[in-house]
Amino acid sequence: MIYEKGHVTGTDMREDQVEVARKYIEYHLEKYGFQAPKVTFIHGCIEKLGDAGIRNESYGVIICLARIFLSCLLLHDGELYFSDVSASLELPEESRTQVFWD
Repeated sequence: MIYEKGHVTGTDMREDQVEVARKYIEYHLEKYGFQAPKVTFIHGCIEKLGDAGIRNESYGVIICLARIFLSCLLLHDGELYFSDVSASLELPEESRTQVFWD
């Protein structure tokens, strides 16, 4: 389901990663028929998001990769999800070295 309301902000401290994400904005606008982007990608250091224009207590949901620093951005009744992997046992070599992205 595609939502007409809402907005997603992606951040990365590596400018090349932000540029890769920005490269696909037009593609998704066309694919889903939106008039304006539903995403913004910001280059910035996670510990200094205020410098990138992101205010504390300004997001309803945050999904992060092991960066608890983002919790200050949550609204009072917001939700925080971690998108990290952990294991309680030693994984086989094949599982540890398999790459799921380019």
